[in-house]
Amino acid sequence: MLNKLLEQIASRGMAWRYRSSLNRARTTQKPRILFCVNSLLMYAYVDRIWQAYRHKNAYDVYVSPSYSLTRQVACLRLLRDVKQKAEADGYTYLPALVSVELEWQLLIAAEPVHFEGVCAWKRLMTDHSVIGFKRYNDDWYPYLHNYIYDSSGGFRYDTFLEASPLKYDYVTQRDPKLQDLIEVVGSLHVDDLLEQNAQRDAIRQSMGYAPSDRVLLVQSTYRESLVEDFGEALLIECNRLAEREGYHVIISLHPHLWTGAYAEKHPWGQIACRYESDRVRVRRPSETPTNALIASDIALTDHTSHCINFALLGKPMLFYLPRNGFQTTDVLQPLLDLYPRITSVEEIGDLLVRSAEQHDPDRLANVVRRYVGHPGQATERINAVLDQLLSRKGGHAD
Repeated sequence: MLNKLLEQIASRGMAWRYRSSLNRARTTQKPRILFCVNSLLMYAYVDRIWQAYRHKNAYDVYVSPSYSLTRQVACLRLLRDVKQKAEADGYTYLPALVSVELEWQLLIAAEPVHFEGVCAWKRLMTDHSVIGFKRYNDDWYPYLHNYIYDSSGGFRYDTFLEASPLKYDYVTQRDPKLQDLIEVVGSLHVDDLLEQNAQRDAIRQSMGYAPSDRVLLVQSTYRESLVEDFGEALLIECNRLAEREGYHVIISLHPHLWTGAYAEKHPWGQIACRYESDRVRVRRPSETPTNALIASDIALTDHTSHCINFALLGKPMLFYLPRNGFQTTDVLQPLLDLYPRITSVEEIGDLLVRSAEQHDPDRLANVVRRYVGHPGQATERINAVLDQLLSRKGGHAD
């Protein structure tokens, strides 16, 4: 009861503070779009979809978090960064308690979010990786039951965008009702990656690599991951590989290891920077991962979604799977079967050699072609989905 009262008071206060934005939104002639995001990373995924839309200038875009009031207080710095970025891009930022005052033609999210009280005619969830293969209690993320169904058993979203036909098959076999909601559109990020790969020589030269240099990409996600399981021993080994094995090393870490609440306790981005040298560099979060993926010749990787991106470029890999019994699932297994896996940092040097020796580009191509559908067509297919969603009213409100 107290929390409800506090939220009502906060809502009135925020409505007064943002009254000019509310008044402008209520009087605008353009339909309104709401990005429902809680971090810069999710903002980037949603905005990338919207920037691909050919009719985007016909709409006014607003950005709002979906966190509860209590959660927003705990994440003030993160949400402040989202606000600054949104406003720099020309969008209007509204607190969650203010966004419920308006009606939206379309709500777009890139991760499972709760948006109680938000009235939107249509709701769209876009994937935020090439293919997700994480499971929680046998549910596929982000298709967790309590995320996609509301309390009455209806779907929270009208459409889900997916890059992978393989992911579609797995999810719809488990829940056939999703067949009509999931649209496999391909991946804008993959289309960009493959297009830029044609400039590989120029990209390597811009990064200071000679044609004969062997470039090793070490990439890690967060939580149960390569860098968090091995810690500084991995970073020490990167320097050894550079000094004694002749590699040039690029270390690429998940954004959550750089900024945000998680990074405050697990600052692996900053720690990795201490190990930089002439032959070891750490990719900063402000740098696109694309150049590192393209410039590298071989990768040491965990289950980060970038392992799929690297595989799409047709290059050999060395895998690490977390020690806590991470479920690889059948989705990732065909790729894992092509290459060795490490269990200790001492194995890395020898297994990199073995991975390169057993690399079969044709076998790799046969595996990865199912991971991303409709190569080169993502923009066209996303436009078709948005046209359809924005041409219809109806929908629902929580």
